[in-house]
Amino acid sequence: MRPAKDVPLLMIAFNRPEKTQRVFEAVRAAAPRRLYVAADGPRPHVPSDADRCAHTRTLLENVDWPCEVQRLYQTSNFGCKRGVGSAIDWFLAHEESGIILEDDCLPSPDFFAFCAELLERYRESSEVMMIGGHNPLGLWERSEASYVFTRTTPIWGWATWRRAWAQYDAAMARWDESEARAVVRSRMPPTEYRITSQRFDSVYEGRLDTWDFGWAFAMLLNQGVSVMPTGNL
Repeated sequence: MRPAKDVPLLMIAFNRPEKTQRVFEAVRAAAPRRLYVAADGPRPHVPSDADRCAHTRTLLENVDWPCEVQRLYQTSNFGCKRGVGSAIDWFLAHEESGIILEDDCLPSPDFFAFCAELLERYRESSEVMMIGGHNPLGLWERSEASYVFTRTTPIWGWATWRRAWAQYDAAMARWDESEARAVVRSRMPPTEYRITSQRFDSVYEGRLDTWDFGWAFAMLLNQGVSVMPTGNL
């Protein structure tokens, strides 16, 4: 197994220097040898963004460990969907796999080793599309396993491969196809499908600017699963 320090890491930020500082300290402790930093630009209609974005980027410059750093700083605001999606596109155009942290996802030290081990273990398993570091159900005391498989997408600190991200389509173009909707419907109970389809509609129709429902759609459509820890990392 390759050391956790050898796993490339993408950190995504915007205008929250306080949260960014906490996550960056965790990244510093992990000391990845290849770090990618992406930051969205200020919104023109929010006067405070310019200073907060600048402060955030200053914090991200404090790389004081042996590390190759790549930076993608947007001059204008891309928003949640395009901003995050384009950052991951950029990251995985350079790396075959890696860890992704947004500025509000604070990892434990165990998270990095967990991702390193499972990225290698499932590297050739096309049905496994991501490694999630967050378990929204809390500790599974009845399970002796350290992780389980799920069709959900726990993206609050995660890792993936270029081969999996290639299935992502920000426009969710196939959501308009009855066959695609049938695949999604077949993978969940009726009530969950009703809620999920409303969320997917809102992104597809441009009423909600977010990237994560598009990723969830890609996972469901391609019969993918994620790995989720039985505790929280």
